[in-house]
Amino acid sequence: MAKKYGITTPYTSYLIVPDMPLPVAGHIRKGGRGPADPALHTPVLEFAKRNQAKPGDLARNRGEQAEKALRNADGKGEAAAALKQVREQKETYDRARQYLQARTLGAVQAGKLGVDLSVQMQNLRNQTRLEPTAVRTVFGRNCLEIDGVWIDEGFDPQMPALVVKAQSDAYFKLLERQPKLREVFQLGNHLVWVAPNGAALVIDPHTGKEKLDDDAIAQLFVAKK
Repeated sequence: MAKKYGITTPYTSYLIVPDMPLPVAGHIRKGGRGPADPALHTPVLEFAKRNQAKPGDLARNRGEQAEKALRNADGKGEAAAALKQVREQKETYDRARQYLQARTLGAVQAGKLGVDLSVQMQNLRNQTRLEPTAVRTVFGRNCLEIDGVWIDEGFDPQMPALVVKAQSDAYFKLLERQPKLREVFQLGNHLVWVAPNGAALVIDPHTGKEKLDDDAIAQLFVAKK
């Protein structure tokens, strides 16, 4: 079924990549790849509520996680060079963000910061493959990765939620009725995405509804007034 809908997840690509969250920019495990994040054993909805108690919490928590990972990383050899590059990139982007928030545009166009940004933008234009990223826009929504779980930036713990078990009949019926969900589900089996009706659609590999009727699916895509 996953092959039919063109979805690659840890369940359908285990011959290609290990069944664990893929490393993302700024997310470095101490001493190597290590075991899967503990977050992946926590119910997805519970994890999302913990990390986004109010608007803005998610981005802040993700930033703090990246800072901690970079401080604790102990890369050696080639890993040390990669770690150094990630640290420098993050420092450059952090400084640029501060100046842009202060509307000091000249500061990001001149001096060492301007040169560093120019070099990094040139590298992005010339790269032969996309770098992993902790932010993705899928089906019109911005989602942020934290500890292997993708969470919609607009998620509110107070909004209604529909939890669906990954790879279940309900999961594939959602895809059948709404093919564009393919780009959402490609993020993996641990995700929260805010549907057009304002409810959170939660995909969890361990729990959730395994059957859905057509009306329940249709309601998700009735635009909130």
